[in-house]
Amino acid sequence: MIYINVMIIAYDLEFKKVIYKGGYVCWPQRLLETGTQLHVPEAADDLYASILVVLHMLFPCRFNIFDVYRIGSNPDPTLETLEILQIWKDIEASKIWGLFYLAARDLDYDTLLEIGDCFVMFNICSAVVGNYILCAPW
Repeated sequence: MIYINVMIIAYDLEFKKVIYKGGYVCWPQRLLETGTQLHVPEAADDLYASILVVLHMLFPCRFNIFDVYRIGSNPDPTLETLEILQIWKDIEASKIWGLFYLAARDLDYDTLLEIGDCFVMFNICSAVVGNYILCAPW
């Protein structure tokens, strides 16, 4: 069995403006929506990113359909940036993933810990569908 421990590693307690240096897919939604380059990191940024990490592990084909290197915070968003923003809208509207979205927003770490239950369900579903690749919307 593989254990994955998603950790917050880049939270800056000095509250100074910095340039985002995280994963391309994990750009904070608020930066992508505003085209902001410099920002003051917030704890929720890493919590939101952890949701995307889990979703990427469960549904890799949903993230492998576009060029992640074109995702960024610019005044004129690329097609890939717009796709990530749509994924955020889908997550927020989801009955399952929306719960974690709200938990990240509210810094509700206890609820976010329950995201691991998704792997249990994924293992059950994988046993049912066999070798088929699951690539469903949220």
